[in-house]
Amino acid sequence: MLIDFNYTFRLIALLIFIILAFYLKKKKSKSFSYIAFFGLFYLYMMLVINYTQFPIITDLDPLYHSLSNSVNLVPNNPFTDINRAIILNVLLTIPFGFLLPFLKSVNFKKIGIYGIVLTLSIESLQLIVYLLLGAHNRFIDINDIFSNFIGVICGYFLFKIFCGFVISSINKYNIETNSILEFICNASKIYVSNK
Repeated sequence: MLIDFNYTFRLIALLIFIILAFYLKKKKSKSFSYIAFFGLFYLYMMLVINYTQFPIITDLDPLYHSLSNSVNLVPNNPFTDINRAIILNVLLTIPFGFLLPFLKSVNFKKIGIYGIVLTLSIESLQLIVYLLLGAHNRFIDINDIFSNFIGVICGYFLFKIFCGFVISSINKYNIETNSILEFICNASKIYVSNK
C-alpha cells in the first residue's frame, strides 16, 4: 500500500494553516506581512515533509529493507565524497535558514540549534516510520544530517547578505516602502545592526 501526501493531507495542512494564521492575527496581533512570511515558511515546511517522508510504502519486504540496510552512521569524506544527494540535502534546508529569521529573532548559535533540531526531526521521523511499519523506502543517513545542517547555515548567511543588500539599496535609491517591504526592512535592520 502507498501512503502519499495527497489531497487529504494537503487539505488538513491548509486547515491547520488557516487556524494558525487566525491565531497569529487575532491573539498575537501579527501583521499581514508577518502572516504572509509565516505562510511562505509553512508552505516550505510542508514541501520538506512531502519530500523527506512521502511516499510511504507499507508492503515492502522487511528482509530487503532491513534496519541495517536502511541506516548509515558512517560519515562521508566531505572533500572526496560530494555527490548529488549531498548537494540536494544542502539545497533542501537553505530556505529554512533564510526564512526563519523573518519570523523569529535568531543569532548564529540559535539558527544552528534550530538547524540541528530540523535535521534530526527529519531523520527521526524516517526512523519512526521504519519502526512502525517494519520497513521503509527511505534511507536514514548521518550524511543527510550534516548536509541539512550546512544548508541551514548557508541560508542564514544568505539572509544576512540579503539584509545588507536591502538596507543599502533602500538608503542608496531612497525607495518608498509598502507593508511587505517595510517588514523586510525592519527585519533587515535588526540583523544589519547586530553584525
